[in-house]
Amino acid sequence: MMEFYVYKDVNNNTVISVIPPLETTDYQVIVAEKPEDLIIDANGNVRVKTEAEKLAEKKQMYLQSLPNVITNWIHSYYPPVKQQSDLADYITYTTLLRSMTAPEAELSAIIANIAKSIIEFSTTARSSYASVDDLIVAAKNYFDQLVTNLVTSYSMYPANALIQLSKIAVRTAQVEHIKSIYYATINALQSATSLADLDNVYNSITNSYVWIQV
Repeated sequence: MMEFYVYKDVNNNTVISVIPPLETTDYQVIVAEKPEDLIIDANGNVRVKTEAEKLAEKKQMYLQSLPNVITNWIHSYYPPVKQQSDLADYITYTTLLRSMTAPEAELSAIIANIAKSIIEFSTTARSSYASVDDLIVAAKNYFDQLVTNLVTSYSMYPANALIQLSKIAVRTAQVEHIKSIYYATINALQSATSLADLDNVYNSITNSYVWIQV
């Protein structure tokens, strides 16, 4: 805890200092953990914020910064340039498969299921591995197995098209999964009833899912 000295300067402005004033003995001493815990109320009085005020203030700060945290998280694994190239590849490969009269709906469903399986694997199998690196390796191996099955079952179509479309599906599905984490985090932050709960929710965001690079 720290002592803060509150007094009026020669211009009648309120001053908050950790050093006692030399020019006056008319001051108030307030004890608080840090300067940010002090507030000047509507009547011009300096006081320590209530726990409810601290909670509301920090909650608002976290909610405002959350979109940037999520965006930076996604872009660190899936930069905008890569997203754009994936979109171009998606159009190229789907057009190619369509020109070969491939069963578009059928393949789309299988590829979507591959993406869903990778996200579920990353989420549910995490505790089964000693490290995040081990989990990532296992998830990549699982992806390779699923895609190999796809390519084998549909060997009449270009393997590269099926592989790339599967990779794109996994990346975009992971973006959607992180967006769902974003909305869940908003609810958790809004529901937090203590500063400790608030910090725990906010600080655990990027640890809540392991991105799988395919």
